[in-house]
Amino acid sequence: MGPHKADAHAKPEKPTQDLSLINSQKLLSVPPVSLRLRVLPWWFPVQELSNPMVFYLESWVAERIIGSDQDEISEIEWMSQALLSVNLANSGKLAEITIYGRPSAQIRMKNILLNMVAWYKEDEVQRAVKLKQVEEFLKQHASSIITQASKGKLDSS
Repeated sequence: MGPHKADAHAKPEKPTQDLSLINSQKLLSVPPVSLRLRVLPWWFPVQELSNPMVFYLESWVAERIIGSDQDEISEIEWMSQALLSVNLANSGKLAEITIYGRPSAQIRMKNILLNMVAWYKEDEVQRAVKLKQVEEFLKQHASSIITQASKGKLDSS
């Protein structure tokens, strides 16, 4: 039996290692691909692009949900089987959310996002209340420390 075709055309170890090093250096020198460039996922039916659902959220909430670089979009899309597009509107105060997909998937995605908005807003209110309580506590302690310090100065005089 003769040599196997793959064995006959095999290259020595060292040159392939050098080639892989050169290729990796080339890849590192290439600028990263724009995050805005997207390919339609294999699981998404093209006919669902024709009737999107559009609504608006406050941009700070959208940034918390989706991420500052919109890095959570692909995971959200995969889980909901709907495509999501986020653009800033109204000079950055609002985020325009566009959902593509079956009507049931669009409604489900919108409900999920609105529930997350409600949770984040409630969390923000709770943080503000806690911050106010901490400020009050610090003011009381600061004033008691100041009065004690001033009494100590008066007593020593």
